Amino acid sequence: MSVDPEEIDPKKTVRIPMNTLNTTQCLALKRAKKRNVRRTLKHSGRSNKENGLNATPKIMMMRHGERLDSCHFDIRQCFQKGVYTPLQLNHPSCLQLRSNGELPEGVDAWVEDTPLSNMGRAAAFLMGRALAREEETLDYVFASPAYRCVETADEVVRGYESECDFLPDVKLKVKIEDGLFEYGFGRLSRVPPFLSLAAFKEEQYCVDEDYVPFFPREQLSVDETYLQFVRRSQAVVEHFAEFSITNRCCTLLVSHAPYMDSLTSLYKGKEPRNPKEWIRLVQNTPYLYMRALKWNGKKWFCFYIEMNAFDRNSAALEDFCFDNSSFSDEIDSHSGQIVLCIYLSNQKLGAAYYDTDSSKIFTLNDVAESMDEFSLLIDVLNQVRPTTILFSSKADERLCKLINDFQNNKCQQNGEVEDAENENDLIVVAASEFELSRCKNTVQQFISSVSSDHASVEDKIRATLFVDMESVCMIRALGVLINYCEIESASTDHFGRPVAFCLRSFEVNDMLVMDDNAYESLQIFKKQFHPSVYKAGRDGFKEGFGLFSVCNRCCSSVGAAKLRRWFLRPTRNLNKLKQRLDSIEILSCDSNFHFIQAIQKPLKQIKSVTAIFNRLRAAKVNPSDWISLYKTINACIFVAEFLKNRKNLKVILSEMYDISLEKLQKISSLINELVDFKAMVEERQFAVKSGIDRTLDEKKELLKRLPELLTEVIKSEVDNLPFPIAACTCVYIPTIGYLIAVPRSSSCSKDGDYEKPGLEFMFITNDRVHYKNETMRQLDAELGDVKLDIKDLESSIMISLQNFVLKHATVIQHAVECAATIDCLISMALTAREYNWVRPELVEENVIDVSGSRHPLQELCTAPFVNNSVKSDENEFGKMHVLTGPNACGKSVYLKQVGLLVYLAHIGSFVPASSARIGLVDRICTRLHSTGSINDGMSTFAADVKQVAMATKYATKKSLIIIDEFGKGTLTDVGVALLGACLTYWLERDKCPHVFVSTHLYRLLNILPESPLLRYKTMKVMRQGEDVLFLYSICDGQATESYAACAASKAGLPERVCNRIRQVCQNQKRGYQLFRPESTAEDIKEEFKR
Repeated sequence: MSVDPEEIDPKKTVRIPMNTLNTTQCLALKRAKKRNVRRTLKHSGRSNKENGLNATPKIMMMRHGERLDSCHFDIRQCFQKGVYTPLQLNHPSCLQLRSNGELPEGVDAWVEDTPLSNMGRAAAFLMGRALAREEETLDYVFASPAYRCVETADEVVRGYESECDFLPDVKLKVKIEDGLFEYGFGRLSRVPPFLSLAAFKEEQYCVDEDYVPFFPREQLSVDETYLQFVRRSQAVVEHFAEFSITNRCCTLLVSHAPYMDSLTSLYKGKEPRNPKEWIRLVQNTPYLYMRALKWNGKKWFCFYIEMNAFDRNSAALEDFCFDNSSFSDEIDSHSGQIVLCIYLSNQKLGAAYYDTDSSKIFTLNDVAESMDEFSLLIDVLNQVRPTTILFSSKADERLCKLINDFQNNKCQQNGEVEDAENENDLIVVAASEFELSRCKNTVQQFISSVSSDHASVEDKIRATLFVDMESVCMIRALGVLINYCEIESASTDHFGRPVAFCLRSFEVNDMLVMDDNAYESLQIFKKQFHPSVYKAGRDGFKEGFGLFSVCNRCCSSVGAAKLRRWFLRPTRNLNKLKQRLDSIEILSCDSNFHFIQAIQKPLKQIKSVTAIFNRLRAAKVNPSDWISLYKTINACIFVAEFLKNRKNLKVILSEMYDISLEKLQKISSLINELVDFKAMVEERQFAVKSGIDRTLDEKKELLKRLPELLTEVIKSEVDNLPFPIAACTCVYIPTIGYLIAVPRSSSCSKDGDYEKPGLEFMFITNDRVHYKNETMRQLDAELGDVKLDIKDLESSIMISLQNFVLKHATVIQHAVECAATIDCLISMALTAREYNWVRPELVEENVIDVSGSRHPLQELCTAPFVNNSVKSDENEFGKMHVLTGPNACGKSVYLKQVGLLVYLAHIGSFVPASSARIGLVDRICTRLHSTGSINDGMSTFAADVKQVAMATKYATKKSLIIIDEFGKGTLTDVGVALLGACLTYWLERDKCPHVFVSTHLYRLLNILPESPLLRYKTMKVMRQGEDVLFLYSICDGQATESYAACAASKAGLPERVCNRIRQVCQNQKRGYQLFRPESTAEDIKEEFKR
């Protein structure tokens, strides 16, 4: 059975058994019914005014369709002997010579006033149909006098009316407004020869012959400047805005790309753009691009019309245009754009990208990144595969090279040819655009504008909560991305904002996601104010007591920096984790302890070479850099040779075996042969050893003998001086040469008094007068400027050495990175050995099974520490664990202990336990302590809700969620409802994450649904009279009391207060009335009587 949707009569009831239709027929039937309902309710053949509707005034501006000269360079070739012949399928089938007496120019007139291509006409027709399908009412249509604009407007009206079934007597007419013509036709010698209204009428265009343009055609000038065009376009747009408000109608303006920005001033009131920025905006405006504004009674607002004309009408476009040609396939196969913005600062990477296909913006919160490896950035680029990359003009040179290489490799893989069209793949943004306060304002305005126009209040709150304003690099990248999309109009809405009404985070493959709250709550890093101003870091802090400080036993600064990156970037790469665990296991053995002792001393000599290479490239290297570089290379050689000579240690770092020892030894040998380190330290400048250059050695020898030589010369010159002198010397000053220095006479007061016959006065310094005579000039010629000559020769040798080192910079950096990795592994092995940690078994299964676990920090502060087991899976142990118990019984420590165990396993470390089997997780979400701050304007409770909201949004079945007493910041009933709703949400999901939650809201236990995934646990206590002994051991069950009075007593509260706490609690349990402690029941009654 077949159904033609167009044959369905909307006035008749159509009853067709749905089980007799296939999927396509069902969808066609539904679309037809929906379309007929629209025709019946909305398009009754009368205007808004006649319908008596209180219509919202709207203005829509559309660029014309595809020009014919955009698909064929010279239209003149289509006219042969005055007869038009289409040369391509995209050319119009018929085009008349404009030589009807009014326009004798003929073919040249089409060059200046070009028509549309077949594709342009078809697309305009489908845009009209799409407007009707989106229930947009068109009351008036105005077009530029250009032929392509009138043709576009006519096709839009035709498509619109074909979808709406307008009656013939209410057909829309295109009104030609000369003021809508574009700017930039000054490249012609005249105003283009537009067709007259009569000519358009003769060609069957539905134009309004009675309309009088607002801006007369006679005022169009080829000499119009950019600012004059801006004023003209704003005046025309404001006229039609007033027209739409007065008539309460929807007005469509069909114009050109330069005109599209005129709507911006209407709702933003912005000053004219910079001409260069405006030109770039115009060049990136696609055909049939449309912007839309609506009036809310006070001001104009932007609104979005979802127009998927090509997606909905691909078959119609194919039939309409080229009779089943292949051009429609090219449109359907067009892929979206991905614009990525990255910002790297202070060893942290933040990024944001916009995907036009999904119409979403994705953000990457700040993550630690190495300036040497860029491993995280490489993962981001490979995962996102951006079409356009934005980065700062002050970005590091190596970062720029990496991005450029990535784009070049991508083009080669895709078979693309690098031409002018690919120049926009890499966009260098001015560093001032990344200013933090500016980017924050941009992000906040973006969220606010999205919410005000397209989302509810809940959406606005949700969007605000999901943007981490503390991720500085991410905020900078996001702000620049939004601004770029607005300027470039790359898949943006009608007023330039990216078509994205939600912000989502994205994770890098193989990376365990943790936010700053999780790191702070689990005390992985701990900042403390440094007591010494001189030893404090750049921010005035030092590393306090935290997990990193406990595990950091690195000997080198590069090792400590790499270990920090490991801690900041836990991974889910099972092979990488197993390699680290294998190395730690070998290094922690007693038989290999001598290896650690032997290798730690050379590791201390290894320094970061990144800054040294930067100074080498900038020719600003200092003597200490050469010393550090030489020691670093020798230390790397020692480490590499030590490993290669011990095959049982090969598993520690296979990369170390890829190091070219020959190249390192060659570099070290060359530096040792050339550089005189002793002289370099004494002279504080680069020095070359003797025997390298004969000329240099002769100059140095001459410099040593120079004092004796000058003494002999001055002895012979004393008698030849034209005035008696008791003493004089011969001195050598670099760049000036050799001079005779005599004591200054007290009788000389002016410069003229120092002139002597046969001597050239030079200068006075330190009461000595300096002269130059013929003998001194002879010394200048014979001996030369010795020190400068030595410096030039040594500089030449240094530059040659410098170039050689930079040529092998990659080899040196690789060796340093390998040595840093060994330093990290040794550090973690020493930690595991000292604290008796064990190797965890890492599996892909969704399980956490740890026996005898301990808190890695708490056990160092408490002796003895009571260990506990951690069990969680989908079968035997359950995945949601609700922990209740008295105050100060160890619940929070246990929750942090669970998080730290899983975290340590994901950095490749041993864990504090007797045995551990841990499945890989993708995210650790925590709500352990409140992070409210006046900086973000959020209350403590709002900050708590934000943390839980992130967990509900992003957690998967592979995630770990840790919540400690959520809901205590509000009313008890509300807290119970919030926490209960979240736990129920996770329980009822098909893929429940690992959830560990502690609470004192005992009413929660009665509202949670029964589930095989739910387990109740408590901490064991022992009651001793009025006192309670905490055993800090976890067991199955539920707590019945909080023992708050005991906790208060241990905290030091007076006994009277503690007794009152017990009294109030007992009265509440029994339902008794509460009295003040100093009053009796009779006193209360007497008080009420008064």
